[in-house]
Amino acid sequence: VFPGFTGPVGIVFSHRLAALILTLGVATLTVWCWRQRAARPDLARAAAITFAMLLLQSASGAAVVFTRLQLFTALAHGPASGGPGGAPPPGGCGAKAPDPRRLKTAART
Repeated sequence: VFPGFTGPVGIVFSHRLAALILTLGVATLTVWCWRQRAARPDLARAAAITFAMLLLQSASGAAVVFTRLQLFTALAHGPASGGPGGAPPPGGCGAKAPDPRRLKTAART
């Protein structure tokens, strides 16, 4: 059943859909890197670690659902994925915030 992409249900559904697509992509790359491990063992090791971390992140997301948004599990899942505890600062990652004086000047013109 497709719930659509609107409202809170749509946000949750699109999050799960994006997680599925990401997992399939990382799994595919991990298999490819593992086949190349004779020539590039460092790449195979990094891919395996990345896939393991992705599975841990997915498990913490499943724990959020099964514990019905218990605080500890929600916090454990959030910061690693850029959620409330791991959100970038205002202005983005490494970007400077706009100068308020310039905003006032631009608003007057």
